[in-house]
Amino acid sequence: MRKQQCRRYILRYRASLWLCRVGVLHEKTLELGPFLFFGSSASSPLPNMESFKVAKHTKANAEGVKAERPQIREIPKAKFERFSTVREIYDLLFKIA
Repeated sequence: MRKQQCRRYILRYRASLWLCRVGVLHEKTLELGPFLFFGSSASSPLPNMESFKVAKHTKANAEGVKAERPQIREIPKAKFERFSTVREIYDLLFKIA
């Protein structure tokens, strides 16, 4: 079976609820993995969200303008770390070295 590629390379997240983000990719078989992680380990400060682009609404208003959503940031998929198991993410988040 051919693996489907994700067409959306930008993920949008609310900056005010920022802790860390874990994405789960799956195929049609619903087998989980790989896992995508954006954040930091338990002993490190969180990354700054201000450097990412501010998201816009998907629909335009009556004048055709897509307004900005100041609390939502667009994070490129390439900025996420890739892990093959949940255990690797658990170790990153909860084990302090």
